[in-house]
Amino acid sequence: MTYFGYILLIIGLIINYKIYYWATISRKGFKSETPEIFLKNPNIYAVVDIIFFIAALIYSGVSWYFVIILYLASFIPAGKSANKKYEDILHELKEEK
Repeated sequence: MTYFGYILLIIGLIINYKIYYWATISRKGFKSETPEIFLKNPNIYAVVDIIFFIAALIYSGVSWYFVIILYLASFIPAGKSANKKYEDILHELKEEK
């Protein structure tokens, strides 16, 4: 178990969270809430996410299934936060009318 591996794991989870958040909010039609670079080429972000995932598997020192569970679990708060942002935007649009 190394600190380097844990840092890679944490950075990878943050990247995974942001990518899923941006993908969810852009699928709902609010592409203005995502970075322009992500909209132009989301594959670069997917590759970076995979690289951090593999590095976390190799260097974190925890079991591989725990890393996979953490990565999959990061989808839940990202989806909830994207849905919350979507609802907030819709609420603001209704108030403007």
